[in-house]
Amino acid sequence: MARHYTTKDFFRQMPSVLLERFFQERDLLKTFDFAGMPDGKPDTLFPLGSNFRKSDVINWTGSFATFSR
Repeated sequence: MARHYTTKDFFRQMPSVLLERFFQERDLLKTFDFAGMPDGKPDTLFPLGSNFRKSDVINWTGSFATFSR
């Protein structure tokens, strides 16, 4: 049975270096310390999500598919 897949689940599976590159290319989270965030443990990133519009987050989900190739 399939389970609900969330943005948090996705972030936990992405290496920090890819998350950093993704947000830098969109001129976002410039001061966030991605190097200090262990891979698979992006808990410090989650509170910042409330600063983004839901439509942006939905667009990112599709962007990650092509970004990580």
